[in-house]
Amino acid sequence: MKKFAVIISGQVRTLNRSFLDYLEKININYDVYIHYWSAENNSYENCGNLYNRHNIKNVPSNLHDKIIEVYNPKKIIFENQIIFDFNKNYIDLPTNLMQNTISQFYGIYKAFNLIDNINNYTHIIKIRFDFKFINFDDNLHDFDNHSLYFLETNHLNDILWIVPINLIHIFSLYNYMYESSNIFNTTPENIIHFFLSENNIIPKKINGNCIIDRDYIN
Repeated sequence: MKKFAVIISGQVRTLNRSFLDYLEKININYDVYIHYWSAENNSYENCGNLYNRHNIKNVPSNLHDKIIEVYNPKKIIFENQIIFDFNKNYIDLPTNLMQNTISQFYGIYKAFNLIDNINNYTHIIKIRFDFKFINFDDNLHDFDNHSLYFLETNHLNDILWIVPINLIHIFSLYNYMYESSNIFNTTPENIIHFFLSENNIIPKKINGNCIIDRDYIN
């Protein structure tokens, strides 16, 4: 019987629980663990990449209570946004900022480390607050217990990971960035590619309809 720990991290741009609704619909047992960045003055600044830069205003003043109401997490923590030190020769790209990439992997790492007893779960699922689930072509019950799954896109992305217990070292990508001798570009996909290659992991792809909910952008 599968049991999932669902970790959610990042900026709380929108509160979309469509994936949790799906898990409940197909009778999957799960617990939620959350790390999020607090919204300074009820807003997030400089979100997205240089082609899609935007600010998010009017974040609810009772954001913490709203998150608990929507997701009912087993554990939840938040932090003020950290400005990360990355004294390394990264290759800057116009589509992404290294600060955002490190911030993303740090939040994933912190949310993962909230899990009480990893052996209670068969899989760890990583999603975002603005992950909008519509459907999978395959039944989640049929996914095996040994493969890493990513959503099928033109490239690896940060939308959805389904990780079996034997591959949970992927949640240490934040540490890997600082420890590796590789020269990364600023996209999360590039860093994930190096990690998978060095660890001889060939992910499986999930076919389905899942998107980022960007209804908050005016």
